[in-house]
Amino acid sequence: MNAWMMYGPFDLSDADSAWFDWHFWLNVEGDEHQGNCPDDLFVGISENGYSFMGWSFFSDECENGTPQNEWLFYGADLEDYVGKSEVWIGFSFRSNSSGTKTEGTHVDDIRIMKYLPVGIEEENPSVSVLPGSSSLFQNYPNPVNPSTTISFDIPGEGGVKQQASLTVYDIRGMLVKNLINSDLEPGKHQIVWDGRNDRGEPVSSEIYLYCLRAGDQLFTRKMAILK
Repeated sequence: MNAWMMYGPFDLSDADSAWFDWHFWLNVEGDEHQGNCPDDLFVGISENGYSFMGWSFFSDECENGTPQNEWLFYGADLEDYVGKSEVWIGFSFRSNSSGTKTEGTHVDDIRIMKYLPVGIEEENPSVSVLPGSSSLFQNYPNPVNPSTTISFDIPGEGGVKQQASLTVYDIRGMLVKNLINSDLEPGKHQIVWDGRNDRGEPVSSEIYLYCLRAGDQLFTRKMAILK
């Protein structure tokens, strides 16, 4: 009943903001277990390390009493812990399922993201340096709600354009959105994604991949949608 899986310490002392998210799956077989919660997952945060004292819980994932046989996405704002030099994240599994047919409780894609304060602009912003290779930067804000900006670099000299594509996929590898597919000039580029797929429909809350292909280079990063 007091078994914990713990991560840390994380240093948020230099963060401007911070976010924590994870995926959760509770698999229960049989209709007789619907409406009750044979396995609970408690998710908490602490500044006291491994003492098990002073934990604050984000949620009891079965508090609604209905197990879900699918991956669900959860997130929590860590604004109360920004400026702290040591923070621990913990997962506690509490089982009430004596004799229950279950594949257990699963957690995946555990992430803590901290955002640093925006830096001061360069003294001479009119001077630009073309990148020597393509680069794909982390989107901001992340998690996305409701839109986000994706920045990337395209290399080149003399203004020669290069074929580039920027696409969004879900975690299963299915195409969600074509953002760019054209010849681009060398330099820095930005595009805003409104969180909609190619059919104009809002996408669901989960983890997504965005991929930049420029010439023979391919870059991939993760982002989260949270609503």
